[in-house]
Amino acid sequence: EGQLPAGVLALVYKIFGVHKPFMMLPILAFLGSTTVKVIGKILELFNVTGRWWPLIIGFFFTVTPTSISWMVYPHQDAFIVPGVLFITWSYLSFMLAGFQWSILLSFIFGVILVIGTKTYFSEILFVCTIVIFFQCLYYSFAKRSVISKKSLLFFFISTMIFGIISLLNNGYLGTSSKNLNFRDEKLLKKTTNHFRAKNQEFSIPEIYKEKI
Repeated sequence: EGQLPAGVLALVYKIFGVHKPFMMLPILAFLGSTTVKVIGKILELFNVTGRWWPLIIGFFFTVTPTSISWMVYPHQDAFIVPGVLFITWSYLSFMLAGFQWSILLSFIFGVILVIGTKTYFSEILFVCTIVIFFQCLYYSFAKRSVISKKSLLFFFISTMIFGIISLLNNGYLGTSSKNLNFRDEKLLKKTTNHFRAKNQEFSIPEIYKEKI
């Protein structure tokens, strides 16, 4: 869970048989260029257009420390950032331009990037989607704003899905504990006994103490 970057890297290694991190560069380049493209799409929703905007965005996006680190190793942010932007673009599009199936596919792609990399982000998306859903309801009935029923249904279903994922995930602590190296209880016990035999202290996460 939450190992999408490692899974993609393992798949690339398996297909090409070259076990070098630079094999991820084409994928990282695609994610980086897609991020810049989505930022431009978001600006277009607010009528910010022009030939120079993509160049300006691309420059500042490229020189940020996080983006530069993508060139070193498969950073999680390389998947998180475009995923969040895809979701943001989808939400804004459904609110401002109405429901579109093509944008729904972009939303699903963004959710896969985000949840597949950091599962506990489902809690953040759950809260944000609830706020957006009730805001859309308010504008639909109180302000007589034209927000399609399909868009409202989309936000409602998204809220339910993110809520279910959050419950199954047991929150941030649950995700963090699952991503630790001590997946095997036998390994945890063996490691603990090893340190105890040498009279050395070994810090054990509270969530695992009951398993020893």
